[in-house]
Amino acid sequence: MKKESLIRFDENFEHSDTGRNFVAPTGDIIDLSGVRILDSSIDTVRQLYNGMLNHDLLDELEERLEAEHRPVIEYQGHLWRLRRGGKAGFRFLLQNAEFGVVILIKNSHTTADRAGSHCKIEVSPKLIRDQSPDVLQHQMDELAAGWFVTPPSPCGVAIHIATDWQGWVPP
Repeated sequence: MKKESLIRFDENFEHSDTGRNFVAPTGDIIDLSGVRILDSSIDTVRQLYNGMLNHDLLDELEERLEAEHRPVIEYQGHLWRLRRGGKAGFRFLLQNAEFGVVILIKNSHTTADRAGSHCKIEVSPKLIRDQSPDVLQHQMDELAAGWFVTPPSPCGVAIHIATDWQGWVPP
């Protein structure tokens, strides 16, 4: 089902593709002439990877969690805080706030001995701003690759968009 767009009007209430006044299907008039969009950017990227996990690495993560209070591991030249994935739907969560990356490992909805979307890489707004899309994708691919016995394949992505507004008051 196609979502119907609101009808737009200019300041003289003539039909316009760029007008800032809108008429809703209910007949309500929405005046957005005082609203300014200050910035619009990608806030978060979450990339899923499909593949067969390296069980030796999973065992090592489990051992570290059981043996240490707040384990920190080294992975690909960065230090990562290791903890349980909890409500995220993954068994392990590695976080490096300075780098601006979270790695989630071992999807809770797929067994570890089967190929599945076992790795999710989440990157911060700062890392997104500081890298070109190609470099960022390469970094995410490299971070994911180390957890699998065969090269993983990207299998889904979620992109969060942030917009800064001025002059709009929520109803």
